[in-house]
Amino acid sequence: MKCVKWLKGKLDGRMDRRSVALAGAAALLWSLSGAVFPAEDYPARPITLVVSYPAGGATDSVARIIASKLTELIQQQILVDNRGGAGSTIGTRLVAQAKPDGYTLLLGDMGLPTGPALVKNLAYDPKSDLVPIAFVGSAPLVLVAHPALPATSVKELISLAAAKPGSISIAHAGAGTPYLAVVALLQSTGVKMVEVPYKGAAPALADVVGGHVPLTFASATVVRAQILSGQLRALAVTGAARAAVLPEVPTFKEAGVDLSIMDAGSWWGVLAPKGTPVAFVDRLNALVAKVLDDAQTRERLAGNGVSVKGGTSREFGEFLTKQYAYWPAALRAAGVEPQ
Repeated sequence: MKCVKWLKGKLDGRMDRRSVALAGAAALLWSLSGAVFPAEDYPARPITLVVSYPAGGATDSVARIIASKLTELIQQQILVDNRGGAGSTIGTRLVAQAKPDGYTLLLGDMGLPTGPALVKNLAYDPKSDLVPIAFVGSAPLVLVAHPALPATSVKELISLAAAKPGSISIAHAGAGTPYLAVVALLQSTGVKMVEVPYKGAAPALADVVGGHVPLTFASATVVRAQILSGQLRALAVTGAARAAVLPEVPTFKEAGVDLSIMDAGSWWGVLAPKGTPVAFVDRLNALVAKVLDDAQTRERLAGNGVSVKGGTSREFGEFLTKQYAYWPAALRAAGVEPQ
């Protein structure tokens, strides 16, 4: 009888060890296959955060600030992957077509609503192929003028431009957010100006400081020093409230111009491929909220001129819906043709 019990114990122990081994092997195969883990186990491996621009720009800086704190928070590496090109559509397409398992994310910006109007045959639809997760933050833009321009306010600028259509030039850096502010300004006021495109924000700003072109839109943080020194005159800032870095400069609303579509100025948010489980979206939203609540992270973002937004994925989605509805038509009206 004792021999029978001894043999049964050995067999039971062997079966327990075999079960554990089989369970471990199954978990390993599940991980290697890229299968989705339950929400409570997510994330179980590194996450890739795609930036649709080269390293070193504003979007890249915001991504790396967010990735740094998120890595610390979840104890999994957040890998920032720069995939620039084609007006930010290459990186966006990569995420839109990625497996919806929560491990490939996008830090999106104004390139999302403008992509369909700028690039032919996108091979993705940002409205339906991407899921909003969290609104990270925004940075105000300021309309600045060379002091020689005989206009000290937006009202005076509009009067001057209306009296002599096409007599005033405004610089911009191509299809980026400052150019979109130019489009919104001209459409909302009905005035005609000569648009002067540059290959970057820096040369555009340099020519305005040098007096070669009288106007441009720029990041409030970037031009704050030139405004305070008198090299540039600030006429108005985007946003529902005055910019913290330029509290003396009125908003466009205060100046009597409806530029509400540009209230966010430059903005950034996290998105995932369509089909990402709702539980993962909710978990990611909660994780980003914790990142944005961190005092050091907020300070680093503020140093880049970014005001934290946060909120639910639904709120971010409502913001995106307005952007998607406005920009393609606005760009067509401005004569922009997809290339």
